[in-house]
Amino acid sequence: MGALTGSEDFSKIILYNWDHYDFIDMANRPDWVRFHHFCKKAKEVWIPTHAHASYFQRDIGVNPYVLNLACVLPEEWEGENQDGGYVLMSSRKDFYKRFDLFKEACESIHISFKTTHPEDTSREEYIKIMKNCRFYVQASIDESLGGLSLMEAVWNKKPVLMSDSIKGGQEIYGDSIEYFKSDSLLSFQDKLYKLWLNQSEQPNAFNKIKNQTPEGVAKLINQRICHLKSI
Repeated sequence: MGALTGSEDFSKIILYNWDHYDFIDMANRPDWVRFHHFCKKAKEVWIPTHAHASYFQRDIGVNPYVLNLACVLPEEWEGENQDGGYVLMSSRKDFYKRFDLFKEACESIHISFKTTHPEDTSREEYIKIMKNCRFYVQASIDESLGGLSLMEAVWNKKPVLMSDSIKGGQEIYGDSIEYFKSDSLLSFQDKLYKLWLNQSEQPNAFNKIKNQTPEGVAKLINQRICHLKSI
């Protein structure tokens, strides 16, 4: 975004937008205003899910192409996983991630939990913690596709519990994972406790993202670029 000057030939430029959130003041933040200006001039804008594509089209007036470029690096996750007896949630410390809600729910029903953040957890330590969690939770208000950590948890065959407010995540995983009601602490506590007692497998979840590898994503990009060149 910062590398564009506005003098480029935008008829040849494709832009990628990870997400589009109602709770971010995009209309008054100079970086977003500038980015959206370029989106209107670009050959095409890509976005990971139809849910966020609809928000983007509504607010910006551009109809983006849905292309999920999130991927897992399989070589990072080789080896056996364990149940270390704790629930995990990982992401940045932004307010909308709702780590406070996650902590409150876990403490209220007396289950062990861990949180990691890229600001203070190394990649090596994060991988170790992820591979040894009992299951993974995403309590955020929204995520463009459920979150990269949730995808990595699914890749590692960990059960996951996600807020039902994350429409992009629901679009990708459907009924293959567990959900709690975003506006209900009681629902969150109930689903947490049940999953804690019975870590039911979610085999269909892995099938939803099994092709989200660098090679798989490269094929998707190549197919779309070849199509654009043919029209």
